[in-house]
Amino acid sequence: MKRLIQRMSIMILSLMILVQSTAAIALEAGVRFTATPVVQASPAIVEGIPNPDALFKPSLIDLQMTGIPLRLPTYIPKVGQRLSDPKAKKEVLPLYGHLDQATANKYQVTIGYTPTCEGGNVCRLGTISATRLTKGTPSIQEQYASRKDPNFQGKRSKEVMSDIQLANGIPGTFVPWVCGASCTDAEVVWDEAGYRYSMGIKVGDRASLVEMANSAIQKKL
Repeated sequence: MKRLIQRMSIMILSLMILVQSTAAIALEAGVRFTATPVVQASPAIVEGIPNPDALFKPSLIDLQMTGIPLRLPTYIPKVGQRLSDPKAKKEVLPLYGHLDQATANKYQVTIGYTPTCEGGNVCRLGTISATRLTKGTPSIQEQYASRKDPNFQGKRSKEVMSDIQLANGIPGTFVPWVCGASCTDAEVVWDEAGYRYSMGIKVGDRASLVEMANSAIQKKL
């Protein structure tokens, strides 16, 4: 029995020496052992609404007359589709684009569930806008500073305000939603060629809003 234990001890010791020797040789030869990196899956993109271009056609001439380079998304997430009854199946409601404003300094379109929705919490799916930048325009971080208020008592998105990279190398900012008496849009906001653009979806998520913004940047008008 003692001899068996001695033999096993010698084998273990020999194996340890072999491993150490192999590592030393590899290190001397410049070989490095590294762990395989873990690749995280990209967040899922919410399914888009069909034919989003149709929302902007009734207002397209008015929008073009502003002279502002248009950024109209070809992808709009279905996030925010209402329920007629919490216990009922999800209903897919018709969507409309309502032109809230169209001037040389700003345009804004509300995407809503009624033809006359002007941004009300109940009827709004989201909003797109563009505003001319001036010397007095605050930075994006300053404009949305209230979204980062640590003393806010309402419900807020688990996603945080963060810098993002958009299509064509354009830097932007993701602005999360908050809910008090009503809920705000989560937004992707960026400055481009003298204008500040925004794509917003009520209680939206970052991945889908980045996709929405990129679709608007890449569209040729």
